[in-house]
Amino acid sequence: MDIPPIANTDIALIWLHKGLYHHMETRSSSDSRPVELTITSCIDYQLNVVRLLSPIAREFMGSVDIQPGKIEISKVLTFGNQAHIQYKLNQFCQMKHFHAQVNHLPGVPTPQQSISNDRIQLSPLSSCVNYDVQLIAYYVPESYSVSRVMRIALPAAHDENKVHLSIEDENLLIEWKARAACQLKKSVINVLRNNEPWKQFDHTGAGPSDRIPLEKQYSTYAVSIKFIYANDFSEMSEIVSIVYGSQTTNSLNLTFDLHPNRMDLLWTGPGLYQPLFYRVDGVYDNGNEITKVVTGHRCTIPLEPGVEYANVIVAAVDANGERKISSHRTAWPKRGDSNSSLFTRSHLVYSHAIRELFHA
Repeated sequence: MDIPPIANTDIALIWLHKGLYHHMETRSSSDSRPVELTITSCIDYQLNVVRLLSPIAREFMGSVDIQPGKIEISKVLTFGNQAHIQYKLNQFCQMKHFHAQVNHLPGVPTPQQSISNDRIQLSPLSSCVNYDVQLIAYYVPESYSVSRVMRIALPAAHDENKVHLSIEDENLLIEWKARAACQLKKSVINVLRNNEPWKQFDHTGAGPSDRIPLEKQYSTYAVSIKFIYANDFSEMSEIVSIVYGSQTTNSLNLTFDLHPNRMDLLWTGPGLYQPLFYRVDGVYDNGNEITKVVTGHRCTIPLEPGVEYANVIVAAVDANGERKISSHRTAWPKRGDSNSSLFTRSHLVYSHAIRELFHA
């Protein structure tokens, strides 16, 4: 650990174990040598830095936890009826015992464990069951460490846990496919209109579809479904969207020019429409969100290194509360897509903020 430079005074470095004193040393704050402590076992420590202002005055400056036996989870994979958990341990620590604590509903067989140097395999796993897994390492002489708790379940088939949207006779037709191997109790349908909560209702009927009457105005609808199965097993579907209505008078015409490290947005509104401001919202493929508020008809969005695509939409409101919205536009920097290949995606993965609206 490196000590940052502070005013010239003495400091005390105090090591604690389970809240009890273990070791202490003092040094000048101008001494920038790394802090070292020789340890003989993989127990956890806490290093506290205290500034010595006078023989009786002290100032606590901070602390840091030292966990030499920490279990780091690098990857969790499921395929077939198995789960593979890859982990890393400090080679300094002398292992006495290592295993996975697996919790699940009563009546479900506990999977067998196969342990190697850097991974643990659990099999067989049952369908439609959540397994809460925590790795535990016991070290010599008498210490242990636990990993974070991982919730593991076998994935749905590629054509399951899906939602499809279409417009029929001025109705939003919502169709879905749940897991065939699980006993579906109900489907909780969440609908956003123009990125705002609109409807939420439970579907318990026999057919995997439902209809919602639509107003005759240009809007973007997005739908997510929470499938609730027997035995407290549930999961969320993907979030998909569809655009309904004419763009001729109710929308902003959005285009963009694509550059290596940015996309330049340009939009126009209908007639004499004069909004108070324009708001640009979007999301990169890595989940980072885009939010900008401007007063003109242009905006530049940076393209982060390694981004596969960026999805944006522009909205505006005038002094009378009249709202305009553009269609979604998606830029693919690595493909070099520009205005000549613009399209509106009918199935979009929304940002984390929009997901929170669904799950509220």
